[in-house]
Amino acid sequence: MTTRSENDGCAGKIHPGDSTSNVSNDVHTNYQGDSASDVSTDLTVTVSDANTDDSPSEWFSQKVLCIAHLNVHYLYPKLDEIRQVFNNQPRLDIFCLCETFLNDHFSDCQIGMENYVVYRKDRLGIGGGLVIYVRDSIPCILRHDIALPNMESLFIEVRLDKTKSHY
Repeated sequence: MTTRSENDGCAGKIHPGDSTSNVSNDVHTNYQGDSASDVSTDLTVTVSDANTDDSPSEWFSQKVLCIAHLNVHYLYPKLDEIRQVFNNQPRLDIFCLCETFLNDHFSDCQIGMENYVVYRKDRLGIGGGLVIYVRDSIPCILRHDIALPNMESLFIEVRLDKTKSHY
């Protein structure tokens, strides 16, 4: 497995997609066939809160760290949909993706998002792969020292103001 981080000097070259379709607040997977190429996914982020009386807009205005995870099942053809998630969830701080199916033929520039640092681990064989997007204003480091050698994993350490590190 290979691990890549940072934006390969691509800062300022990545622009969000111009798609006009709306993104809902649920994650949907629509299986339309038997092969991986027959899977279509509506990529969205669900926001939940312990206090159900608050609206999502009130929840996003709080000072919290917003983290989402998605099994994307081949990232590259879904980049426009992923960019919609970033555009429609402006408070998204960390976005983790698994089953990216990326390899060294895809650069960080190709999968990068504006204002985010990308950390990734590509599987050397078919399938698998992980990507973590972290807002570039959040202090974060990749933790190689606690990585699991026999498991496809990425660990990051995030330090928020006046708090201990979280990983």
